Amino acid sequence: MSPVIVDNDTLSITFTEGDTGTAVVTFSGVGLAVDNTPQEEFVKTMQGARHAQFFVVDKVRSWYNATATDIIAHLSPILARYKKVVTLGNSMGGFGAAYFASRLPNCSAAIAFVPQFSVNSVIVPRETRWREYRSRIETW
Repeated sequence: MSPVIVDNDTLSITFTEGDTGTAVVTFSGVGLAVDNTPQEEFVKTMQGARHAQFFVVDKVRSWYNATATDIIAHLSPILARYKKVVTLGNSMGGFGAAYFASRLPNCSAAIAFVPQFSVNSVIVPRETRWREYRSRIETW
């Protein structure tokens, strides 16, 4: 079990120590649910890496709308200690990787696989996936 930075009803951030000046921050996508909660992604991919690893889970699948302020507040002071920060995510997590790359200190790259750039019906009116989650997003 990774050490916990925060774990509440909407957000979970865990980490593993590294021995380089680089941190990789991964953002979960909408899937991979256990008990209807998204899980940390890229854990096996990152296994054995020497860099510090941070795993961010938006438990309410808000495309990080409900959790952005808390993510920045929790991670910024920690990531300021690293020389290089990279964000990583897939789909909803890809959106998170792209979105937070300019909001987290020392971030020099974002790796975003098929980022879901928006689920706001004003921006993408024909989007029919994830209605259950999108309908709960109160603030965009």
